[in-house]
Amino acid sequence: MMMLIYTIQVLTGQEKRVLKQLENLFCRELGESHDISVHFPQRQLMQKMSGKMVHKLQPVFPGYLFLSSQDFPSKLFRLITRLPDVFYFLPRQNSPQPLSLEDVDLIKPLLLSPKGITSLIDVHFDEDDRIVVHHGPFSGYEGRIIKVDRRKRRMRVALSLYGDGLHIDFGYRDVGPSTLKHP
Repeated sequence: MMMLIYTIQVLTGQEKRVLKQLENLFCRELGESHDISVHFPQRQLMQKMSGKMVHKLQPVFPGYLFLSSQDFPSKLFRLITRLPDVFYFLPRQNSPQPLSLEDVDLIKPLLLSPKGITSLIDVHFDEDDRIVVHHGPFSGYEGRIIKVDRRKRRMRVALSLYGDGLHIDFGYRDVGPSTLKHP
């Protein structure tokens, strides 16, 4: 059976608290042997604090948690959306929909990262603002750079999720041109 992954939007900054509430809900409703996992992907960034560069953890998708299971009981959908600081499942339709296979391929490496944390990644980009990731959980994926901050060693990249452009900030160490050209 295929792994289903659902996305829920929560109050930004409350992801860890909602994650604990979800884990408690699943244990209470399904028992200890359930197969539902809650994921909060985070990434390591370099940030300048008091004149020194330090490692800092930031969410990859602020305000979003991912639920994975091979069989997600429908009775849980309503219980989840009634939790404090949980807004809704994506996409916002009448009933929750799992991620498409294409989106699962994009997000799965993040969910499989040790402790849900991705380290600094090496990203290569060209003058046309196209990038390709060579290392880390997004290895092999392309996106469009929106902004580069060389002093902070960060870049904002537009990736596609649920068919929409999603902007994600990345830390980087090594940059170079993408081999594919796009208009």
